[in-house]
Amino acid sequence: MKTLRSYIKEEEAPTNAGIYRALQATGKVGKHSNDSAPRVSNEKKLSDADFIQLIKDTFDGATDVTKIAPEVSPNNSRTWPMFVFNWNGRADCRVWLTGEIKGRGSKQTTEQEVSWLLVLAAMYYNMDKITASNDSKEHATLNEMLDNNVYQKVYGATGKALDISGARGLTQWLQANPAWLKGHLSQCEKFVNLEVNAPARFVKDRPNIPIVKHAQKIFHTSVPDQKFDKDKWNPADVWLEYEDFTETNFDNLDDINRYLKSSIQLGNGIIGVSLKQGSSAPKPINMQGFIPNYEVQNLFLEYGELLAQNVNTEYVGTELTGYSVMYRLFTAKPTETIRGEADKKGSLAMHGKVFLEYLDFLAGGKRVASVEAVKGILVKQNKNKEYEFTKDGTTAFKKVRTRWKFLQNSDIFRYNSRGQKDMDDYSRLFNSRTPSKEFLDYLTQTGKSKRISEISMQTRVSARFQTIVLGAILARLKTLNKDSFFKVVLGMLLYGKSESQWSAPHYKVE
Repeated sequence: MKTLRSYIKEEEAPTNAGIYRALQATGKVGKHSNDSAPRVSNEKKLSDADFIQLIKDTFDGATDVTKIAPEVSPNNSRTWPMFVFNWNGRADCRVWLTGEIKGRGSKQTTEQEVSWLLVLAAMYYNMDKITASNDSKEHATLNEMLDNNVYQKVYGATGKALDISGARGLTQWLQANPAWLKGHLSQCEKFVNLEVNAPARFVKDRPNIPIVKHAQKIFHTSVPDQKFDKDKWNPADVWLEYEDFTETNFDNLDDINRYLKSSIQLGNGIIGVSLKQGSSAPKPINMQGFIPNYEVQNLFLEYGELLAQNVNTEYVGTELTGYSVMYRLFTAKPTETIRGEADKKGSLAMHGKVFLEYLDFLAGGKRVASVEAVKGILVKQNKNKEYEFTKDGTTAFKKVRTRWKFLQNSDIFRYNSRGQKDMDDYSRLFNSRTPSKEFLDYLTQTGKSKRISEISMQTRVSARFQTIVLGAILARLKTLNKDSFFKVVLGMLLYGKSESQWSAPHYKVE
């Protein structure tokens, strides 16, 4: 069996890795890191005296074992005590005893966003120390995140500047989540290389941030008849503030958006940043010269199984490959109105929601009311467990059949691979000459064979009725004016991607 002393060659001075491995092999301390600043985790909650004795027992003949507190030279750690000792010809053997690495109890998203800000602040204000450190970039950055001149510039979910406890908790969270730490380091290093000026404040997004509050107040100046959706205006998860926001300088939303654009161009003012997990450099969004030249050349509505709860819109055109908006219910409630969700093939996350009301804003009129007229509890089971229409259901079914005929004959309508299996049922059951009882019998039989509960069936029927009416509306828009139709459906996609004309310039980091 390998002895503890055999972890280090007797004829050579001990290495940092050798010190780490020998102590960790005792089983009395846990793993941490074995780089130029070897650290072991104090999982057993050893006292200082216990750890000093462990060093002496592990390294027979070790002398002058001394504890040096954090931030006392030569200990450059802002958190953990360093123990130095002499052994085997080396006078400066050193090891750090760290606390346990534990995740924090608050929401994961908050940890991700505020820890990103803290890493960025450390790089802006202490990059010289990070670069000069003998530690790995990971440990050097984590150490500088605990400098009070760094963490006091970071404002968390409550709107207050971080204190040492909050900063330490975030460093521990990153140590426990190395994939996030790696991504943060890559993204933030690229960010400071792009925007060289250091912000005065690093702020997590909140509803009551002055720039957000004022944007909501004057939103109607650019977007009448629409409710304010902060993420559609600016999806920033965090803000970099170089100065205070003065609302009297901005009379309308266009003024704010011009200010945000100028802030990115000049590296001052206030900059919003949308965060996604990844390692790429920041990408300016909604900036002239950076916005892709989207051009819709066609759009297809793809219907799946008859009782599926969605319809997908596939876009065809310049720089639109892989983009789609899926319209569906987002809760298991038949009374809910369908909404869209933008997506791109290969993306790690969905882009964003598209409220159906935006269709009326883009196209004019009150078309969405037709969709809402066919939602609700439209079918129910009788005492024999057979489905029958409610009063609203009978009316809705008649409307859907009328719309179906127009949709089915449109050149934007098609079935996906699953929908092709049900295409005969679509054509038969929504045909106005087919007795409505056949549709109800279909629900009863399918519900039994697939074990679909009554509430689930009600939700499915409501969703399918709504998607058929929506499809008919889009088909009608294309027949009226193809160019206007393409502008409307592009607007719906850009709304979901937070790139509508009234959406603000910002950075996206992913």
